[in-house]
Amino acid sequence: MNKQQNARYSIVKRHSWAWRCCCLLPLLMLGAFQYPACQNDSESPVNSLPEPTSMGILPLKVGDYWEYREFALGDSGTVGGEIGTSAFKISRLSVVASSTNRDTVFHWVYVDVKTGVVGNIEFLYRNFDSGLYMMGGVGPEDTLYTKLLRLSYPVQKGETWISPHLVYNLAESKFLIPDSQVYRCTDTSASFETPLGNFTCLVYNHMETLEEVPGTLRDVYDYYVAGVGRVGSDIYNYRESTQERYPLSRSFLVSTNVPLGR
Repeated sequence: MNKQQNARYSIVKRHSWAWRCCCLLPLLMLGAFQYPACQNDSESPVNSLPEPTSMGILPLKVGDYWEYREFALGDSGTVGGEIGTSAFKISRLSVVASSTNRDTVFHWVYVDVKTGVVGNIEFLYRNFDSGLYMMGGVGPEDTLYTKLLRLSYPVQKGETWISPHLVYNLAESKFLIPDSQVYRCTDTSASFETPLGNFTCLVYNHMETLEEVPGTLRDVYDYYVAGVGRVGSDIYNYRESTQERYPLSRSFLVSTNVPLGR
């Protein structure tokens, strides 16, 4: 059974902009297999010779950094006032061992743009031949190792897959996979203008529920460039009763130390 036949909408709540990217960004899909989702002696970071980089749709190397600015989006696609900023970096790497594999994973964290303070919730990523995988998370009181496809790559326009949604629950201080989202590639050559230049992008779309606004979904379009990562996003509100879509915000990549291929 292929990924499209398995696809179904099961949609989860959107957190704040930064946490959407983290728990998101965030960024986890059907066709992936899981390591046991727990920490034990046979599945934990070990001392080994790690791979220094992991290249793919999101380049992974310690020190890589991405900063974004988010603006209101008007009905005609015009960009309005600034809403906020967010930034993320690869803080370190480690090697995770299972009974059959030893994989280098890269620790992806939120950074406060104003203070430079690095968050203490780390999500683990690496690229494989079939795309970008989330490998688990490390938090103050909980650690989880898994293997879940986040973004299919290479990918064809129209391709669809189910992505289990890994989050860190602040109330319970633990990592959870409460539900899944349906991801689809809507374009493979979309033009997206940023302060750093114009990019030809892959577009990944998914929908999220808004518990505080019943009957409304958040329709998210993330623009990616292989070897660069996410260069921007468009977010809309979608009203189920009328099937109408309203523009909400647009974010741009404004600073990065990753080489900018276009």
